[in-house]
Amino acid sequence: MRLLKTTTLQMEEFFSSSTIPNFAKQHLAGSMAEDREVPKYAILSHVWGPEEISFQDITRDRRLARERSGWAKVQASCAQACRDGYAYIWIDTCCIDKTSSTELSEAINSMYKWYKDSEICYVYLSDIEEAYRGSNYHSFDDTDPFRTTESQYSRWFSRGWTLQELLAPSTLQFFNKYWTSIGMKKDHLEAISKITGIDHFALNGGDLRRLSIARRMTWAGNRQTTRSEDTAYCLLGIFNINMPLLYGEGANAFIRLQEEIMKISDDQSIFAWKDPSATSYRDDYPEASQPQGLLASSPSVFQYSETVAQFYSESPGRAVSTSTNKGLQVEFLMCQDLSYPSGLVFLAVLNCQIGTFPGVLPGIRLRRLGHNSEQYARIDVSQLLEISSYNSESGLVYQGFNPGEPQLHLKGRNSSKPILIAIFRR
Repeated sequence: MRLLKTTTLQMEEFFSSSTIPNFAKQHLAGSMAEDREVPKYAILSHVWGPEEISFQDITRDRRLARERSGWAKVQASCAQACRDGYAYIWIDTCCIDKTSSTELSEAINSMYKWYKDSEICYVYLSDIEEAYRGSNYHSFDDTDPFRTTESQYSRWFSRGWTLQELLAPSTLQFFNKYWTSIGMKKDHLEAISKITGIDHFALNGGDLRRLSIARRMTWAGNRQTTRSEDTAYCLLGIFNINMPLLYGEGANAFIRLQEEIMKISDDQSIFAWKDPSATSYRDDYPEASQPQGLLASSPSVFQYSETVAQFYSESPGRAVSTSTNKGLQVEFLMCQDLSYPSGLVFLAVLNCQIGTFPGVLPGIRLRRLGHNSEQYARIDVSQLLEISSYNSESGLVYQGFNPGEPQLHLKGRNSSKPILIAIFRR
């Protein structure tokens, strides 16, 4: 890990002993590997602008670097860290050699941890010049310190990479364009929650694994990245995933991310998404709507899934989904949807819930690819169904409906066997 010395702006490299095998430590005792243990450091979060200072800029001719507009931000960051008593700071623009694809991949996979391990994170909001005053008709709001206009907030809140930079650090301080402090994250929790849609539990450093995959995806739904692949790569730390970076793969990066998530989680909320812009399915004209796989094309289709929660039950969870050469193998509770005469349409109940109490579960429609096929595709992706257990005699909805238990009242196909969902890559 490279860090900038805050007093000299010189680059120094450190090694964490936790990454060095025990047998190697014995041979390296007293050497650089031990002497250069990562010290306490500050870290910078910001939106990139023109003429940022690169690793090459800061390690070669400083005279040229000082002529770039990004130099002032590096200087100010180091000065703030020095005033706060930190000898080192990490800045993404210049502490990574981005000409090395290997180093870039390692850095991006480590970035969440680096922000989490920092002593303090400085958030530099270059588009906030002073506290927003608003029009005569605008009453004070606790989000005002982060506004650029009455209807817009700082760009920092709309970027993909800054999501993990908001969540990972234990201590975070905001600064405006002139490096005047706006306050600490803990002082603005309600405002930040309003702006981002992220609950206090996550903002306060809660274990993100306790929140459903779908809910975490909603946080990224309206965020932008310069490169399409970064839509996935900026979420690696949010889901505790390590995977190779393949710039050039485009939207397939988000498919790969979801496949990696499914290897370590059986949370079926990953399938709880919908795309309202999609064409509705017609059973008499199935060709009119393009079949889809279970996996989402981007985080934006999770924007309606903020209330989807993990399903907690005493019964064992379902098997982790697996990828095969024929498609995605998943275990669902399914029943035939009798409203479609073809006999090929089924309802699949997801093993998660909608709301804070059990009883209402999300469901999706699947279409069998043929009467003799065990492959399915998702249809009607414009809808995410709400399903409850219903007693026809009493007319009551049973709370506590568990898709992991036999549902004998369901008619038609009632399967707990793994089925194959065809993967349609874009």
